[in-house]
Amino acid sequence: MDLTERLRRLVGEPEERPRRIAAATPIEELVGGQWIENAQGRCLLASARYAPEHRQGSAELRAALEEGPSLLALAGLAAPDDAAAMERLLFLDTETTGLGRDAGTVAFLVGVGSYEHGWFSVRQYFMSDYDDELALLDELECEIARRPTLVTFNGAGFDWPLLANRYLYNGLPPPELAGHLDLLRWSRALWRNVLPSCALSSLERAVLGVVRAQEDVPGYLIPQLYYDYLRSGVAAPLAGVFYHNLMDVVSMVALLATVARSLAQAAGPRDVPHDPLAVGRLHERLGRTEDALLAYAAAADGADAARAAAAWDSHSLLLKRLGRVEEAAAVWGRQLDGPSPTPVVELAKYLEHRQRDYAAAHAVVLQGIAALKAGRMRTPWPQDLLAELQHRLDRLERRLQR
Repeated sequence: MDLTERLRRLVGEPEERPRRIAAATPIEELVGGQWIENAQGRCLLASARYAPEHRQGSAELRAALEEGPSLLALAGLAAPDDAAAMERLLFLDTETTGLGRDAGTVAFLVGVGSYEHGWFSVRQYFMSDYDDELALLDELECEIARRPTLVTFNGAGFDWPLLANRYLYNGLPPPELAGHLDLLRWSRALWRNVLPSCALSSLERAVLGVVRAQEDVPGYLIPQLYYDYLRSGVAAPLAGVFYHNLMDVVSMVALLATVARSLAQAAGPRDVPHDPLAVGRLHERLGRTEDALLAYAAAADGADAARAAAAWDSHSLLLKRLGRVEEAAAVWGRQLDGPSPTPVVELAKYLEHRQRDYAAAHAVVLQGIAALKAGRMRTPWPQDLLAELQHRLDRLERRLQR
């Protein structure tokens, strides 16, 4: 008996590799796609096209064409009067084999969307095996060459770094981008204080009014569904993955329009959650000071006393930074009885150092100390503030005596 036969008897026959089970419906028929070939191989392409009046939730897709250029101008990606800027955008979303960005994580489905003569077209590139990756990356490179400005949701932190790594892993330079608009960052800036979550699924429900079909699959299941397909060849469960990716791309268009509308109106659109204080802070970071002041004033009219006080603080401190100190002092004077210590501190400094009105400054400080001791003023450092006010009071009293 030779060595091979002896080992076979000891350990048994080796297990065969799992064989693909013939799928009832091929993937290309299931998703209405076709196989395309390029110099790197082949991949599957599935396409969809939407008319301008198509509604994604409460928004028509034409709204992004109308509202979007203002957001692109704010982001520094286009001139304010550039009507063609929207047609240079490439909306992108990936479905991957995991949530990491290491060499083992692959984007097996890449959906891209763009405007063409008012219509919105989505193209989904799919690799049926790892051997198809180079063909998929080649098609994506051609897409980016035509439209080099990306629009993503969390793409700056995940999708694009992952794709760039895949190009490098395959010995290819990543395509060069002209710009990148990550809607997650803008959404967090606008809605993190008024919504429990800024995940795209949460924004679809609370902001866009999108209700997905039952065929949609949760994002956390998608990697496993792809692995199951690689093992079995059964394509049916992937229909929900294609739908999920398609909806992600189209929802980004509606979200872009809604973000632009929320920033354009100080009072906010009536049909979506609105946080004018957040809008003001975002405008201020962008250097749009007049828009920021309008938004802060709108936030100050709210029913929540703490939020109104924070809005007045932001409004007055921005006026101070702009050199409009007299206007800021008028705001501080009206807010002395509020819960924020800012009006007391700032008005006392203004009266003491600019107006040289030590008696008025002394009265303001006394009012602040009384409010702080009575608990009417909310501040995370009451003892430090009390010591600061007491120090200011002592100095003013010495000046008054002199």
